[in-house]
Amino acid sequence: MSDRFDLEQQILEAWKVTDDIRTVLSHGSKEDMTANFEALARLTDIRFEKLWYIFEQMCASKQFADMRSINEELTHGQSD
Repeated sequence: MSDRFDLEQQILEAWKVTDDIRTVLSHGSKEDMTANFEALARLTDIRFEKLWYIFEQMCASKQFADMRSINEELTHGQSD
């Protein structure tokens, strides 16, 4: 079962796409660029599929509702 830490880790993993793009741009010949970007696109798809899977698991197990109740407990009694 995934939790909020798994979700956070996968968000950070998916965020690496910007570094990946810079790496592809700085290496290889122009002829390699198309293949490199196709591979990068597939890798990014896989990362986001994993992220979505974790999100769906958390929704199914109602973990976001639990987080809302924790937030309410923490802010209960505090005034603006």
